[in-house]
Amino acid sequence: MDGSIRAATQKRKRRTAEESHSEIVAAATRLFLEKGFKGTTTAEIAREAGVAEGTIFKYFATKKDLLLDVIRPKAAENIPNLMRGLGQMEPEEVLRRFLRLRFAIIQENAHLFRFMITEAQFQPEVREVLVETIIKPIQGMMKAVFERAQADGRFRNIPFLPSLRSFMGMVLAYDIFGDRNLFPEFVYETSIDEVVENILDLFLYGVAGNPLQKREEPPRGK
Repeated sequence: MDGSIRAATQKRKRRTAEESHSEIVAAATRLFLEKGFKGTTTAEIAREAGVAEGTIFKYFATKKDLLLDVIRPKAAENIPNLMRGLGQMEPEEVLRRFLRLRFAIIQENAHLFRFMITEAQFQPEVREVLVETIIKPIQGMMKAVFERAQADGRFRNIPFLPSLRSFMGMVLAYDIFGDRNLFPEFVYETSIDEVVENILDLFLYGVAGNPLQKREEPPRGK
C-alpha cells in the first residue's frame, strides 16, 4: 500500500475511534443524568451511542471507568475561570467573583452537579476526582485570600477551615433552599446578584455586624 494511502487510512481510523469515544461519553452522560449510574446499563449506552456494546470496552475497562471519564473533564473545566486574576483582587471582590461564577456554573449544569454530588456519596473514586479537581484548587485559592486579608487586618485572625466551611455552607445551603421548584417558601432574592450580596454581607459582617453597604475602611498597618 502506498505510504500516503496508508497514512490517510490510519487517520480515518483514528478519527473514527475518537468520534466513537466521544459519542460513548456523550451517550453515557445523557443516560447517567436521566437514570443514574446504577440504573444505566452498558447495553443502553451502546444503543444510545449507536455502537456495539463491545466497543465500549475497547475504550473503558469498566462502566465505572466510563463514569469517571464523564465526570473528570466536567469537574475541571471551569476551575481556570474561577481562578483567573483572583490574586490581584481585593478579598471582598475575590469572594464576590467566586460566588457569581460559581452560581452561574451551577445554573448551567444543575443536573450534572446533583449527579456528581450523589455519586460521590457512593463512589469513592468520584469523590476523589471532585476533591482533586475542584475542592483542593478552591481550598488553596481561598486559603491565600484569607491569609492575605488577615495579614492586612481585613479579616479576623481565626482558623481558616472553619471560616471556609461557614462560607461554603452558606453557598451549598442556597443550592438546596434556593431552588424555587423544591422550596419556594425559602426563596427571597430575585436575582443571583442579590443572592451574592446577601451571602457576602452575612458572611463578612454577620447578623449583628455593620451592613456591607455601610462598611468603613479598616485601619491599615495594625
